[in-house]
Amino acid sequence: MVQMSGRLVLPALAVLSAALPVAAAMRARPLSLSLRLVVLYSAVALVEGVVLGYLSSQNQRNLWLVHLFTPFEATVLLLAMSRWQLRELARLTVVLCIPAFLVLWAVLTVTTESLAEFPQYAKTVEAILLVAVAAYTLVTRSRNLIVPIMNQSWFWVTSGVLIYFSFLAILNPVANMLLQRRELGLMLWVFGVNAVLIIVHNLFFAWAIRCQQERTRSGGSSLPQSSLA
Repeated sequence: MVQMSGRLVLPALAVLSAALPVAAAMRARPLSLSLRLVVLYSAVALVEGVVLGYLSSQNQRNLWLVHLFTPFEATVLLLAMSRWQLRELARLTVVLCIPAFLVLWAVLTVTTESLAEFPQYAKTVEAILLVAVAAYTLVTRSRNLIVPIMNQSWFWVTSGVLIYFSFLAILNPVANMLLQRRELGLMLWVFGVNAVLIIVHNLFFAWAIRCQQERTRSGGSSLPQSSLA
């Protein structure tokens, strides 16, 4: 029982870490639209994690909730990153990826995915899409930057997305394989790594909000707003 309780601590901390960006936002006014979307994502992720844990404690099916959270997650994070694009064409492309992914998610959920398992195909596509957009955003915004990159909110959010969703791209296929083979020990280890990465990416999101708060306190910058959003 003690060993099992220890194994539950890390996932619980991962769930609760979603409150960090929300708490940071309560002290930071005003927030850019991108960061408000990040806070919305964190708040809903916190609720999702709590409900998942409750359903699991009641021995009820809960993976259907992960399926439903996927399109929300992709939509909100893509919208947030679209606001950080330097070119209008890039921004439009990121926005248009949202309905394209939602259609693909609906088709995969109806025809291929099982609500009794982790969303293997849609979640992998979502993770790859988010990683690609985050990497592009990070690279393009870093070029010719004359202010410290680590003071920029977009740096911390895109880095958080890269860290977590790169792992998430392979998590669900591996989890389903381990579940079928009943390799519970390996499965717990994999989700332990997942929990650590969730905590890290939530810390990055919270720090992104703090960066904007500090910039607001210091009176902003004479640089164009597009380089600071």
